[in-house]
Amino acid sequence: MKYALLLALCIQAQAMEITDGFLHKIAIIESNEQCTAVGDSGRSLGRYQIQRSAWNDACRRNGETWTYCKDNAFNYPMAHQVARWHFEWIAQTLAKRKVRVNEMTLYMAYNKGVTGAARLGFNTQANDPALNRARIYLNSCL
Repeated sequence: MKYALLLALCIQAQAMEITDGFLHKIAIIESNEQCTAVGDSGRSLGRYQIQRSAWNDACRRNGETWTYCKDNAFNYPMAHQVARWHFEWIAQTLAKRKVRVNEMTLYMAYNKGVTGAARLGFNTQANDPALNRARIYLNSCL
């Protein structure tokens, strides 16, 4: 019995795999899939609306030296990889905090920052325009 419980806890603690399908949904939510999108008064760039700090952190953690600039953020393969790395880090961070890792908690932490999502208690049902839009796409079968 103890081993079954331990196995169940280990399976539950595993981080969610960041799939191309999930990243596709994020691109729809963030930019309507526009690789050249600019948001937040120029602070968020590309298909995933990545900000400089997230880009730089993801590259640093993965040993890459890609500079944050429009040319790179608008480059789909490069931005796609940086977004994957960033979401993988978010998933690991949430798992360490014992937060249930699913598409909505990942998106909430991406949109609000991990600290901002924690302030909201990772309540993915919060009435928030960004979360309301995300629920539509993340709960779809895209």
